[in-house]
Amino acid sequence: MTTKKYDSRSRYLRAGISSDTGSTVAFPTVTAVPPDTSTTTTPTVTTSPPGGGGGELEQNPNCSSPTRSVDNQFISDREGGQQLTGYVPSGNSGVTIATGIDLNGRTQSSMSELGWPQSLIDQLLPYCSVTGEDAKALIARSPLTITTDQANLMDNSVMQKTYDRLANAYDGATTFTDFDRLPSNTQTALADLAYQYGDGSNLAVRAPNFWSQITSGDWTGAIQNLRNFGDDFSTRRNAEADLIQKDVNSYVMPTSDNPCT
Repeated sequence: MTTKKYDSRSRYLRAGISSDTGSTVAFPTVTAVPPDTSTTTTPTVTTSPPGGGGGELEQNPNCSSPTRSVDNQFISDREGGQQLTGYVPSGNSGVTIATGIDLNGRTQSSMSELGWPQSLIDQLLPYCSVTGEDAKALIARSPLTITTDQANLMDNSVMQKTYDRLANAYDGATTFTDFDRLPSNTQTALADLAYQYGDGSNLAVRAPNFWSQITSGDWTGAIQNLRNFGDDFSTRRNAEADLIQKDVNSYVMPTSDNPCT
């Protein structure tokens, strides 16, 4: 779990006036002929959306039909895929398994609440109170291995709980939309950050500026923030920024001036 920086690059296009001059040229007299309006076709003009892209922005379908549409595969890919053998990803981490699930701090009660069977809990409990070098030493002595079915169960329950907590926190902080009315890419980007940074309910604490931006509808600011987050996961943050940018380019994004409720 981690925290954020930004490279602002602007382009300037200068229009010059030609200074090319030459000898005076006499042009023949031309009689103007009015156009035949009976066959004139009015060109189609499209409006370029504010965040880039081309053509008219479309209404986000989730606005009228709220849908939880987080792309779990995107998050799994960012986490390095589902792992069936326990590992310690960084210095202060605990033993981690399945799709980035850190066992440190988990208890009999918390794992029962996730719906994990007692047989799985008994298998995991010895790995739930060690971090760092102690965690590495433990899995070296006693490797942790689970089945694909166990990993799927763990992933589905942890992801669902993370998304629910994120959505509840987001809905409580906004008045112009709610989480399930956001476009799918934006839901996925927010869920990916929340999944890496905690249990889904703590983004306001872990990333207060970003939280302020997404709960006020400052999508441009949120994209820029992700691109300059300042943590050790710039590739992941830029991938999240790209997702939100796709939605900005395609849809009418909800803001306080353009609510989606």
